[in-house]
Amino acid sequence: MPSAEFTAGPGSYEIRTDGRLRGTETVHRNPLPLTPEEAVAAFLSDAAATGSALTLEVDAPSRHPADGMPQLPADGAAFCTITVRKTAPDGTLRKGRAHTDQVFLRSTGGTLLGPETDAHVAAVRLKSGRAVFRLVAEAAPRLVTVYAFTADPRLSAETQLEFV
Repeated sequence: MPSAEFTAGPGSYEIRTDGRLRGTETVHRNPLPLTPEEAVAAFLSDAAATGSALTLEVDAPSRHPADGMPQLPADGAAFCTITVRKTAPDGTLRKGRAHTDQVFLRSTGGTLLGPETDAHVAAVRLKSGRAVFRLVAEAAPRLVTVYAFTADPRLSAETQLEFV
């Protein structure tokens, strides 16, 4: 039977699955949970170790007035453009041959398409530190999470949108 095992730092967690979760086992190991300051330092240290960070930028036409969540009409046709960026710790785009990563994409809803075609995409290739794809809304309201990740497990990002 397939299984997944991972280790994560202290904090709160959310487990997402497309199938059934048959069981979980958690083990708490010392040290005690990080303070917010320690968590930020650990994140910055990890970004420094890879020398890069992956981010997602959404150009959805509207945002929820209370929490700023990007929103698309749940009409089966509306879409937004999502830009993947690979940046250095100082925020500048990572460019050059060493930074032409293939970025894999997943979404809990909607349809992922190329930037200018109706071809379905499961991955994009970074060029000059960025890549672009589109998310087309479903015809039913729901909250959707889009994931982007590379072969290096330290380079991943996610964002949420709401189909309303």
